[in-house]
This record gives sequence, C-alpha cells and structure tokens, in this order.
Amino acid sequence: MTRRDNWLLALPPALRLLPPLLLALLGGAGLLWLHRFAPRGWGANLSPLVWFAVGAGLLLRPAQALVVSATALGMAALAATGALQVARALDWELWLPEHTLRVTLWAAICLLALPAALFEALAARPVLARRCYFAAIALFFVEQGARRLLGVSGRPAEAISFFLVAGVAVFALFVAARTLPLPAEEPAPAALEEPTPRRPVRYLDESPPATPPGPASGRYR
Repeated sequence: MTRRDNWLLALPPALRLLPPLLLALLGGAGLLWLHRFAPRGWGANLSPLVWFAVGAGLLLRPAQALVVSATALGMAALAATGALQVARALDWELWLPEHTLRVTLWAAICLLALPAALFEALAARPVLARRCYFAAIALFFVEQGARRLLGVSGRPAEAISFFLVAGVAVFALFVAARTLPLPAEEPAPAALEEPTPRRPVRYLDESPPATPPGPASGRYR
C-alpha cells in the first residue's frame, strides 16, 4: 500500500492517529450542535449531511483509512458515553436484564471500534481492522434498531432501515478484504531474449563438411 492509497502513510506512525481524532471531534461536535443547539428543525434536516460526507469520504480511496478510523473513534466514544449514561441514570434496584444487554452491546461496540481505529490509522492488519469496524457498525445499528422497534424513541418505523444497514455491515464483515485497495502489481520480468544463433566457424586447415547426397538434377542425366 502506498501514499496514493492511504493519505495517513504520509505521516510518521506516531502521528497517524491525530487526523482521525481531529476529524472525529469535528464531526461529533457538528452532530452535537445540530441536535442540541441548532434552531428548531435544522438538526433533523442538516444532520444527514454529516453522514453523507462520511459516505463520500469512503468512496475516495486515499481517504478511506482516515474516514474509517475517524468513524470508529466516534463510535467508540458514543458507545462509552452511552454505557456510562445507562449505568448512571438507572437505579440499581430497578435494574433489568435489558439494561445489562444494552450496556454489554455498548461495551462490545467500544471494544471493537477502538482496535479498528488504531489498526486502520497505523495501516497494520488491515483486514482485521475492517472486520472489527463492520462488526461495530452492525452491533450499533442492531442496538439502535431494537430501541426503535420497541418504541423507546417513538419511531418504530425506522427500525427496518437500521436492521438493513446492520445486515449490510454483516455482509461486509465477511468480504472485508475486498474493501481494501488492491496491492500494487509488480512489473512482469522481461522475457529472456533468445541468443542469436552464430554461424559455425571453420578453420583453413579443416576440411569442409560432407554434403549429403541429394536428388539427381535433370541437367546431368
């Protein structure tokens, strides 16, 4: 893999995680502002633009590692925040098995997203990084779809689209190697040229080679 396939390779390994971290902070701050501080109606209308930018970045091959690492960092932060909010907001006396399942899902998302972000930024074990990334996405959308299916957020119709995205992520998990840039093809070795046949050398003191008898010519009959 070269710099043309991954912009992060232009940086030393110690600094490759810095651009994804800054991009994750920028995207997270933008989504937070749209959902909490933007004028009424703006958040619902403009927040899909952030996800559109993420999708557009994934289509640009040199930016794939940057966008994947930044998205994984954002998912890890969101999962850790969600798990802490559930643990702090609920009374332990009212704790239910579904709360344990939700915290477990958030923890699994965080444990999958962090290695994905690290490996993707450092260009180490790329197939494993993509598989962790798609597994985290699948769990994230399963959790969100289950919440909407149960009517917790008041939008159960969105559960179908979330489960579809989770299904696509599961499929991508098994074909993760195909989402990576193809390795550069090595130039084919030049074909060995056949040596030009040399004319036999005959010294003056050697007799000429015997000529095999051929068919008699009609001239000498």
